[in-house]
Amino acid sequence: IIPLFNQAEAVERTLSSVLAQTLVNFEIVVVDDGSTDNGAARVLALGDSRIRLITQANGGVSVARNRGVAEARSAIVAFLDADDEWRPDYLNTILHLAHAYPQCSVYATGYVIQNDRGEHQVPLLRGLDFEGEDGVMAQYFDVAHQSSPPLWTSAVACTKEALESIGGFHEALRNTGEDLLAWAQLYARYEIAYTPTPHSLYCMSSFSWNHYQRVPTREDYVGKALMGMLGDSTLPAAKKVGLRRYIARWKKIRASMWMGNNDRTQALIAIAQSLYYNPFNVKVYLYLPFLMLPVALRTRLVTWVEANRSAKQSRI
Repeated sequence: IIPLFNQAEAVERTLSSVLAQTLVNFEIVVVDDGSTDNGAARVLALGDSRIRLITQANGGVSVARNRGVAEARSAIVAFLDADDEWRPDYLNTILHLAHAYPQCSVYATGYVIQNDRGEHQVPLLRGLDFEGEDGVMAQYFDVAHQSSPPLWTSAVACTKEALESIGGFHEALRNTGEDLLAWAQLYARYEIAYTPTPHSLYCMSSFSWNHYQRVPTREDYVGKALMGMLGDSTLPAAKKVGLRRYIARWKKIRASMWMGNNDRTQALIAIAQSLYYNPFNVKVYLYLPFLMLPVALRTRLVTWVEANRSAKQSRI
């Protein structure tokens, strides 16, 4: 499933990475979400019968992905953003995970980040609860709250049935958190088969995970949905413990976004919420004196921290 919105310069490269898969029996559903460039024409120009192009008015990435899932004919759906790439063995790896771990309904691989200079980096991954090349990620929330995102959209596949059971991607979320929420909701009901070996390439302009650059929405749909999951009587107690830390991580991200937008009131609210769900996260307490600094100094400190974190994360 490839949502396409004004990515004409990248989509051919992305589709070429799918057409180069060692597995050949697949379909590609490209959903052109109201693009104003010639990306759709470039998709059609490839002339491969496995590609289906669907066009619709712009509704956002969640609407586009959900449309692609509804149109998909396969029992397993995989997601790829229109500017990312798969390595040639990606789909075969997904099928291996599906066959090796039939109790699972979500299948994911590691990924590599590539910036616009062609440099590569492997995200940090802490707390993985199995050894070997692959296994079941039984504590996804625990891994996610202390790592870079262990699941990235272009490195995740799942059964169509499982995704439809959670209502798909939240369509009110157009830019931030729609994938994060979907993976959390899937993990609450299903198991995740995972390999940390990178089989997907996440293309971004820099190596920054800097949340200060984003503009948060006043309505925290992701946080509300995650907090609502705590009241699910079917969610195992062990997963609820991890979920609380996961919510705290999300609220910490919200706090950093509000600080980046110089809204101290909203930042303080998010900090309090983060500490409520995980009062032992010392880093969140450090946000309080940070908030008192002048804007210019805060910006310089963020730039320095991000530069040093990127250097530490680099593996290639």
